[in-house]
Amino acid sequence: MSTQDKNRNQEQQNQQAQDRNDQQDRKDQNQKEQGQNPQQKQKAGDRDEQEQTRQQEKQQNQGSREQQDKNEKENQRNQGNQDSSQNKQQREEQDRDQQRKNP
Repeated sequence: MSTQDKNRNQEQQNQQAQDRNDQQDRKDQNQKEQGQNPQQKQKAGDRDEQEQTRQQEKQQNQGSREQQDKNEKENQRNQGNQDSSQNKQQREEQDRDQQRKNP
C-alpha cells in the first residue's frame, strides 16, 4: 500500500470519527434541550398546558367579573330610573288629589 493510500485511509477514518462525534454531540444537545427522558418532557408540556389553561380561565373569570360589575351598575341605574318614575307618578297622583280637594 502506497503512502498516498495510507493517507487517504487515515483521512477517511478521521472523517468518520469526526462524523460520529458530531452525531453524538447533536444527540447529547437534543437530549439536553428536551429533558433527558420523554416523561420529563411530557411533564413540562403538561405544566405549560395547565398554566395556559389557568391563564385562560383567569381571563374569562376577569371578563365575567367585569361584566357582572357592569350589569350591577346598569341594574342600579335602571332601579334609580324606576324609582324616579314611580316618584314622579306618585307626585302627579298627589297633585291630582290635591287639585280635586282644592279646585
